[in-house]
Amino acid sequence: MCRDPMSDETPILPLDTEPVEELVPATELPAPKRGLVHRIFVGSKGIRAGWSLLAFIALIPAIGFPIGKLMVYLQVSSPERDKSPGNALITEMVGLVMVVFATAIMARVERRSVLSYGFIDKRALPRLAGGFATGFATFSIMVGILKIGGWIVFDKVALSGWDIVKFGGIWFLASLVIGVTEEALFRGYILQTLARGLNFWWAATIISVLFGVSHLTNAGYTWLDAVHIGAAGLLLVFSLRLTGSLFWAIGMHAAWDWSGIFFYSDATDGTSMPKHFLETHATGNPLWSGGNSGPDGSMLSLLMLCLVGIGIWFLWKTPSTSTTPTHRSGPHEPLGSISETKAS
Repeated sequence: MCRDPMSDETPILPLDTEPVEELVPATELPAPKRGLVHRIFVGSKGIRAGWSLLAFIALIPAIGFPIGKLMVYLQVSSPERDKSPGNALITEMVGLVMVVFATAIMARVERRSVLSYGFIDKRALPRLAGGFATGFATFSIMVGILKIGGWIVFDKVALSGWDIVKFGGIWFLASLVIGVTEEALFRGYILQTLARGLNFWWAATIISVLFGVSHLTNAGYTWLDAVHIGAAGLLLVFSLRLTGSLFWAIGMHAAWDWSGIFFYSDATDGTSMPKHFLETHATGNPLWSGGNSGPDGSMLSLLMLCLVGIGIWFLWKTPSTSTTPTHRSGPHEPLGSISETKAS
């Protein structure tokens, strides 16, 4: 039987072709060597976190110095008017400008949006309003308990008529500016950058301690007050972790300040601020009354902060279908899961 040549399994190639050689994977080129200076200042995520923090901290006084000189020259601010509502608003606005400009410069260096440090949220206004409502309600409940326990005394209503609206509005704006400034400073750029170098919770702990210690420069504040303020800082960090933005924290922060400065007139910096609504004073054991620090320094404030923390955990612990993305234009994403958080 003759064998059919066409049935041979060996492929028949055209005469003008050659067998294709097996491709050999190309060897990877070695990464270019970086110089010593480059390795010191730049890591795998861009400029090293420590250098970024130093640059940011140096920028704030560099920006504030000429502004302060200009204000003195124009006589916009003077020591004898330091605690007036209008002057307090101007002073806080200067602080906000310093923080915003320093953040904007570092955002430009790091190729990110200035809003990416906690200010991108599709539900910004509801969160801001919710934070303010929570802060005012929490402070009011605490004052109510102090009143029942005999640790605070209501002396009189210090304002009437249009003055309540006028000065209440000015102090509201000043408190809101304080909230934006301190949140952008402590839990905005600094927290995110420190988290890039360490991790989120180590950064949160360090920032909360610094937040409390920084208030010791205020007259009349004690180490116990610093502990309370540090605990408040942890609550605000926790809200950032749950929501992915700073808006709830800003509202809570602003309400707490407005309640103490204007509505219940506690002893901010050891003395009551002018043009406030209610005249009150602490009485009894300072551990519970807060003494010269007002309700802020009461042990009840720690309890209220813990209860609020538990409340927002139950409110936001289960992700919803709506997302709150953060800007991703930069070479790194320091807060990890924050930018991935889904919150209602």
